[in-house]
Order: sequence, then C-alpha cells, then structure tokens
Amino acid sequence: MRNPLSLKRWSPYLIGAGIGVLSWFSFATADKPLGITTAFEYTTALAESAAAPHLVQSYLAEQTRKDREPKIDWEWMLVLGVFLGAYVSSKMSGDRRAQKRVPPLWRWRFGDKPLIRYGGAFAGGFIMMLGARIAQGCTSGHAISGALQLALASWIFAPLIFIVGIATAFLLYGKGGVVLMFEDPYRLNLGLVTGFVFGVLLQKGQVSKFHTIMGQLLLKDWTVLKIMITAIAVGTIGVHMLVLGEQASLHIQAAALARVIFGGILFGIGIAIFGLCPGTSVAACGEGRRDAIVGVIGMFLGAGTYVAAFSVLDPFMKIMPDYGKVTLPQLTGTTPWLWAIGVAAIMTTALIILERNHPQDLDAKP
Repeated sequence: MRNPLSLKRWSPYLIGAGIGVLSWFSFATADKPLGITTAFEYTTALAESAAAPHLVQSYLAEQTRKDREPKIDWEWMLVLGVFLGAYVSSKMSGDRRAQKRVPPLWRWRFGDKPLIRYGGAFAGGFIMMLGARIAQGCTSGHAISGALQLALASWIFAPLIFIVGIATAFLLYGKGGVVLMFEDPYRLNLGLVTGFVFGVLLQKGQVSKFHTIMGQLLLKDWTVLKIMITAIAVGTIGVHMLVLGEQASLHIQAAALARVIFGGILFGIGIAIFGLCPGTSVAACGEGRRDAIVGVIGMFLGAGTYVAAFSVLDPFMKIMPDYGKVTLPQLTGTTPWLWAIGVAAIMTTALIILERNHPQDLDAKP
C-alpha cells in the first residue's frame, strides 16, 4: 500500500475535514483556535520594544489592558510547526523539486524577472498582514476558526476578503530590551505538533501553491473554497460539542466594523497580489519557494507597522460601531446548536453542488 504522505495531493474534502478535526484538537488540548498572524505581531512587537520602546508604548499599554502581553506562545510554535510540516510533506512527496522562481500566471502578466515577482510578494505580504492585524485575524484565525465558532466578525470578514480578493485578482490578471517571555513548554510543544499537522494538510491540499490561490480568486480552481467549507462544517460541530462539555471555550474577535471591514479590504488586496495567505505562505516557505520567503518578510514588516502605528490607527478603528465579541446565536437570540447544525447542513449542500459543477481532479498537474 502506498504511503499517503508520498502523494503530492489529497482530496480537498479530506484536507478540510482534517483541519476541522485539528480544530477540535487545538481547542481540547490548548483551548486555542488555529491562527497564524498574531505570532507575527508578537514577534515584531518584542523586537520593536527592545530596539525602540517609545514607538510601541501605546500598543503595549493596550495589550496589557487586554492581558495579552507579547510572548513566544502556542501560536508562535504553531507557525513553526506549519513550516516543518510542509517541509516534511513536500520532501516525502518529491514536491520540493527545483521551483520556478516566477509562477506561470505572474510571468504571463508581469514578465519573468524574479525581482519584480519578489517585489510583488513583499508588497502583497505587507498589505495582507497589515489588514490581518487591523481585522485581528486571517484566513485561518478569522475565516475558518472564527466562522466555525459562529462569530459575527468572522462571517463579515470571510466573504469580504473573497470579494475584494476576486476583484483585485481580476483587476491584475483579467480573465486570463524586553525580557523574552515564553508560555509553558507543554503548550509550546502542543502548538508545534498542531502546526506540524496543519502544515502537512496545507501542503497536501496544494494551497501552498500560487496557482491554487489565484485559481480560486479567478474562479477557475475551487480547491480553496472546498477546503474552507469542509473545515467549517466539520469544525463547528466538534468545537461546540467541546464547549458544551466545558472542555474548551470560544475565542472570537470583536465585531468592530471599522477593523473588520478596513482590515478585510487590505487583506483581500494583499492576498491577490501575494498569491498566498499567511498560513499557506509559511507552508510555501517549507516547500522552499523563494517568493513566499520574500512575502513573509513583507508580512513581518506589515505586522511591525501595525504595532508601531497603533496609536494612529486605534482612533480610526473606532469610527464605526463595535458590537463586541458576539456570535450569530447571541445576535439572533437562538441556541448555538440551531446555527451549528444549520451551518453544517448548508455547507454540506454547498459542497455537493460545488463538486457537481466543479469536480476535483486529484491527478491534475500543479
């Protein structure tokens, strides 16, 4: 029997279900949702507070008020695990062959000069990360983890990033001195293990590829949506069962409309330029993709800009209503199970229709 890890690609439904079950694991063991971008924010905050503490005084005061002081934590190890998981997965499947430095679609539109592609990756990573930190989440932390918790903010953010990302993609391409603090070792190791599995799933789902993300935004390849819908459908049932059994608690972002909308717009623009999201870009680094590495550097700069400019951005982020950390059941005054079962049923129906109209070809060449 062939080793599953030697396959270059797995079914997007298997990947989505795997991410959903992995969400159960992360809530049950660490009481944490899957998320990527907070680690970038904390890393740059620690660096900036050491090099230029006067720049981050407002930011650190706000994080202290929220009891969220920057440190090397579970999510930081999750990101490292994603890199390692994607690295091992791509090695075992032979998907680390000599990578073309410029993806074919980018070459067709902007030429084959690597520096231009690296500049686009850097700019896209910067814009996307700035948007992610303004909105307080990304495709992993908001669109999947927040949506499966039925958070209002996430159900605004998720469609918004796709709408803006699709519009930007068609526009671009057309139809063609601080003491470093750590969480306890047990939680750090849990984050690493969870991230490793997450990285394998992202790599096997082929969403660490520029052409897969752009194929979704250009409405030609529906792999990304199939994975996300499956993950939400599976994850929402398991996570709410854990919450019901008092084995986990919900971790959602506030429905601060200015944050969610402005951050979502920036994120959508950034992902269409970069061609990867925060989690898949780390996985792409594990595959050895050079443009992804440059994009991740841009993401660090975007996170650092958010931290340094927090005092300027914070008043702007309060110009629209903030409904707090509210879920869809709380908003409608109904039971979470009505929504959880309803969302799972709707998502399953959507997948059946999607597969009927856009069947998955697992043998298609990347």
